[in-house]
This record gives sequence, C-alpha cells and structure tokens, in this order.
Amino acid sequence: MPGYSKAEHQRMRAGGLPERQRIARLVRSCALVSADEAEFVRRARRSGLSVRPRYGKHGQEVVGYSVALRGREADGPDGQKTAAKQVWFGGGRLAADLSLPRLRGYWPAPTAQSSAKALAQWSRGADVAGPKEAPEQVVYEGAVWRQAVARVEDVTAQLGQGAPQDAALWSSAARYAAALMAGLSARLEGESPGPITATAGLLARAAQTPAHPDRRLVRRGGLADLRGVAMVIRHAPASPEMKLLLPAVVALAHAIGLWQQAERPRLAAELAGVRTAYPPPSAREIAANLRSVGAPGPPMGPPGTDPAARARRFQGRGR
Repeated sequence: MPGYSKAEHQRMRAGGLPERQRIARLVRSCALVSADEAEFVRRARRSGLSVRPRYGKHGQEVVGYSVALRGREADGPDGQKTAAKQVWFGGGRLAADLSLPRLRGYWPAPTAQSSAKALAQWSRGADVAGPKEAPEQVVYEGAVWRQAVARVEDVTAQLGQGAPQDAALWSSAARYAAALMAGLSARLEGESPGPITATAGLLARAAQTPAHPDRRLVRRGGLADLRGVAMVIRHAPASPEMKLLLPAVVALAHAIGLWQQAERPRLAAELAGVRTAYPPPSAREIAANLRSVGAPGPPMGPPGTDPAARARRFQGRGR
C-alpha cells in the first residue's frame, strides 16, 4: 500500500480522513458494485469524483486513469470559501489493486460492445457521467439487509472450505471484504472516520498481491455474488437491520486474518482484534432489531437463513 505523506498523517491524527483515503473508499465501492468498466466510470463520476483516462501510445486504448474529488472548498484570502485546486491520484497510487488493469481482472472478459461502451464513457468530460442503465436503477426494500447477511455468511463458509494455499481466492475475498467495509463506513461513519474505516484499510492491505498474481481464480464460486451485497449497502434504505450486516462482514474479515497469520502476523493480529471490537449481537438484540422494522416476513435467501435460525447461529458463536 502507498505510504501516507506528513500532511496526511497530521490529518489522521486530527481525526480527519485524508483525501486519498476518501477517494480510495469511493473507488473500491464503485468498482465492486459495477458490472463492467463503463458502469464503473459512470458510478465514480456520480459519486462526486472527477475521473479522466490515460490513453496508450496510439490514443485508442485506455490503459489507466486518474481521479480527484470534485467540489472541494478552501479558505480564500478574504476568509470566504473558494473552489480548491483538485489533487489528482492515479489508480495505482491509491492502492495497487485499484489500478485499471487490476480492476479489469474482476469484471467479465470484455466484448466488442462492452469495450465500445467503456471507451465512449471514458471520452466524456472528467465530470460528466452518462445516463443510468437499467441495472443501476434497482429499487430496494429494507428487508434485503437480511439477504445480504445470509450471502456474506455463505461466502465466509465457502472460504472455510478453501485451501490456505489458494492465494488468489483469499486475496480476492479480502478485496471484496474491503469494498464492503468501505461502503459500510460511508453509510455509518460518513466523513468522521472510525473503526469501520480502519478495518476497511486493514482488509485493503490484506488484498494486496504481487505485481503479477495468478489470475485464474480471481472470479470463483460465490465471491462474485458479493457485488449484490455491495449494491444493498449503497442503495438500500437505512434500517436497523443494516447493523446486522457489520458482524457478518467482521466474521469474514476474521477468516481472512487467520489466512494472513503465516506471512503477515501483525496484520493478522490487527484483524483478529476487529472481532473483539464488534462482537456478534445477541439473539435478543437481533429480535429487537427485527421487530423494530415490522413483523418479519417469510424466510429470504438460501434455506436456513431466516431470522430465527440466524439468531441461533449468532448466539452459538457468542458462546
């Protein structure tokens, strides 16, 4: 991960979120919820980012990108707020896994049509997002938080059956988990960074791989299904059930921390500490949350993921 500058360290000590970290949080979230490159560029620009492409030698292929916050303000000489000069960061300067070649590895293989759509989107102004497409206009109900919890628990269970040597699978899971935590930090902490933001940073570190990783296992099993969870975090209306998702993602982070014990023991210890900071809620707390949003309907998601069964599982984990 890129190191922080002196000014960024000072901002973090003062309780603020450095600009580069704010941008990385948005880029991670947009990348995970997007189905392809064109949608990623649209979502990033709609999220308050200016995005511009970097073209190859012949000017026909986008090989990278740079991004900056839009609408920043600074104190002028007369004390009035004025538009601040934008600070641009290349994707690789945010984190190695946020460079454009790495992002492309997590989207479906491009076709002639999708490549043309992506090039058309890149060619717009840095602040101009194209019109939304149908998959981006999904309307959610508050009950989808229960489905999101069940999906994260399923992925965590799948990872428990995976081989520890499968570095591509685990780093992919860490990358998805970092994006989920980044989305939760934006919803629950906003611009006041707290432990959720810190956990997203830890998971981003766990997601980093060598310069030329084995890409054969990047898209595998149920990991790609976490895109739906990221969509819920980003678009679903606020609900008490939202906070039930946090312990599920923490359990996923804990599993990733166990995988990191051999090569990165310090990082593994920090991720293990996250679970003590966010203990699973008791069955009583879960029942109270569910009652506060109305009587629970029929079970949602895979069999065995109804609220009562999930409450029993959380209670067993607590013991």
